[in-house]
Amino acid sequence: MDLLSKLTEGLRFPADVADEDKAIIRDQIMRDNRRFVIIWASAQSVYWVLDLILAKYKHDFYLCRNAYAGALAVCLAALLITLLFTRKGLKLVPLAAVMTETALLGAGIGIACYQDTRTIVLFAAVLIVPVMYVSRTAATVALLVINAIVFVIIGSRVMSPEPYSWSLLNLVIFSSVGVLIGHFVDTSRFERYVYARSAEKLADIQRRYAYYDQMTGLKNRRAYAERIASLGADLPKDLCVIMADINGLKTTNDTIGHEAGDELITGAAECLRQAFSCTDEVYRIGGDEFCVIMKGSEEDAQKCIGRLEEITAKRKGRYIECISISCGAESAEGHDSIETVVKEADRRMYEIKNRYYITSGKDRRKR
Repeated sequence: MDLLSKLTEGLRFPADVADEDKAIIRDQIMRDNRRFVIIWASAQSVYWVLDLILAKYKHDFYLCRNAYAGALAVCLAALLITLLFTRKGLKLVPLAAVMTETALLGAGIGIACYQDTRTIVLFAAVLIVPVMYVSRTAATVALLVINAIVFVIIGSRVMSPEPYSWSLLNLVIFSSVGVLIGHFVDTSRFERYVYARSAEKLADIQRRYAYYDQMTGLKNRRAYAERIASLGADLPKDLCVIMADINGLKTTNDTIGHEAGDELITGAAECLRQAFSCTDEVYRIGGDEFCVIMKGSEEDAQKCIGRLEEITAKRKGRYIECISISCGAESAEGHDSIETVVKEADRRMYEIKNRYYITSGKDRRKR
């Protein structure tokens, strides 16, 4: 499988990754491939131009001028396609890459055709293949040196002096170009570069699906559990836990419908995010249950809860005209473990929730 195919088809996405996220990653990979094709086609074009210049002065190069001109034309066409037509639409990038690789192979075979039959295979194997094999610089140099030695040993015996001399010259030139390309755009580093960028994007997607609630965008129960576990060993004293629960979600689902219930959940999440803007640790840990972990005292937490009450009272939607959330806060001061903090905050929240249903429970449908 060639480099472009390997990069575009080699990614394995989790089953629940959205198609639009896959498209973003593949698009980024193709943009990196586009830059690779531009560099590769430009380097080849320069080489074929130099060979055409030498064809004016050296008879051996003159014999191969058609091969040089053909390869140059293909490389320039690939370069123009890449520069002019792939900036927005990236579907032509693989075509340009194939054209660039074909130019090198075609020119090599074209040059080899000027040799006798015995030397064509040798020429292709020793001169063309090493140049197309682009790897780490040290590996490229080692490979080209080995092939040059093989060429000198075998070529001097099967080739006449004149073709042998200019073939050796071409080998040196191709080797030098190959080393330069291998240094700046080698396969291993290119793959690492592309996969690093795509993997970073993919990792973000995976984190979002693993640690964030898809309905509300808040952190989910897994993120909450890991955070609580991390606080077990060293509990900061300036930390406060707020347990929150939506009032009347079941009644809303039963009387108005689940669309209204979903609106209640997403609305509550947004209200919590706004009220507790001082922290990014707002978690949805159940259907109507939330937890906030913030730095500060219990007094700071109560101020945020007061702000939450103001925000929820003004929250209006398609099905609901306000939101009610019961909250219980507890500071880590005086506690030895995060579990006792959470338990006390939860107890306070249920006290407030029970009071709500006794004194002010009401239907939240628009009237």
